[in-house]
Amino acid sequence: MYDINQLKRRAEEIRLATLVGENTAERVGSLLYDMLDYLLGGVDERFLSRLNPDQALGLIKLLAGAEFGQFQPSSIGGVGRGGRIGADGAAELRSLVLREGLEAPEYRFNRISITVGNRWRAPGGGIIEEVIPDKDAQGNELPTGIIELHLEEGEIGKVAYDDICHGIYHDGMDFSNNDDVDYDDSKGNFRFAGFFTSYFRITEMLNGSLNNGRFRYALRNDDEWKAEHHPCRFMHFVCYGNFSNKDRQTSRYSALTYERFLEGVNTWTFTAVNVAAQFGDLSNLKALGLNMDGYSAYLKNIYMTGTIQEIDVLPRMDVKDSGDGFLAYGESCTVTCTILRGWKDITDTVTRWKVERDTGSPADDAVWNNSAKAQNFDGTLVISYTEDENDLSKTNRVLSTLFMFTAYGEYDEELAKGTTTI
Repeated sequence: MYDINQLKRRAEEIRLATLVGENTAERVGSLLYDMLDYLLGGVDERFLSRLNPDQALGLIKLLAGAEFGQFQPSSIGGVGRGGRIGADGAAELRSLVLREGLEAPEYRFNRISITVGNRWRAPGGGIIEEVIPDKDAQGNELPTGIIELHLEEGEIGKVAYDDICHGIYHDGMDFSNNDDVDYDDSKGNFRFAGFFTSYFRITEMLNGSLNNGRFRYALRNDDEWKAEHHPCRFMHFVCYGNFSNKDRQTSRYSALTYERFLEGVNTWTFTAVNVAAQFGDLSNLKALGLNMDGYSAYLKNIYMTGTIQEIDVLPRMDVKDSGDGFLAYGESCTVTCTILRGWKDITDTVTRWKVERDTGSPADDAVWNNSAKAQNFDGTLVISYTEDENDLSKTNRVLSTLFMFTAYGEYDEELAKGTTTI
């Protein structure tokens, strides 16, 4: 088998022989045979096929880059197709599996980890694979929906019914949805510049989800948080409390200037009674009625800055339901709220009560919150599910109704909060 350089040399020999008048017919025929053999017989060894699977034995250089499949770039938070590696080495691919390790300057040499937002340790949380918001007959989004978690093979979702959840995400399609400034009111209401915050509760674990990875949710709806953003695909979220399960009401988080340990979190926001300990800057505890300043440590009844100062036991709300937390049609139950300081009943110091309902339907809840029953709430509430009166959710999208109670004392100061779900 001749290569192309040998064929060129033979063609030059025949050209020179022709110039001096030699008989070259036989030599020309041999050359043509060799050329056809090169072009036809050796084509599979010299060229890569555009139609059939093939392989190259040598190095291939793609000076302008390469695309794979029907490449379509993905916007932030969107879904693209195929893959691409540019001439500058920048790549966009769906996923990457490495059998050994990953070596990159960001990880190997610059040993700095930066977190935008808070870092949580909690009983639950996850990464969202898909969100399906509910819609009304006109196609408008409702404040409820279904979430499916991103889980690896064999992984179990770390979520549960009645979990209190929040996550942050950057909206790359509509920047107006992102917040402009950072905000932390010390009560659990967080905003981060360049991101939107979503608060939601888990209202039902869906049947058939063997890996605990699919559930229904309802967006938060109360006076302190009106920005109703649905969670979204790729969002990381934390379950930092639970409205009914005491085993899931403990968590901790680290912010820029402080670290806080929480317990008994059964409402959207925190009160002083939920703060089991805090380290770092204690100034924000003033928002919870604890007069502290500067960097130090707060450990329940101990406040130390070189000395030990005793602090009064903080009031808490005890919520009792005469039923079992479930109402069948035709039934009613009575919920009674008691304010305790330690073991002492101080309910008689309450000057004002407030109750709010959350069914996942803001319009219906607003009507109920302004009803005579809600406005006349005095610490005792009769919740009915009867033909004449229905205080529960009227939609089949949310199977539980959340009631939030607040007690105020002298100078209209907030004493304690509590919740119950029916």
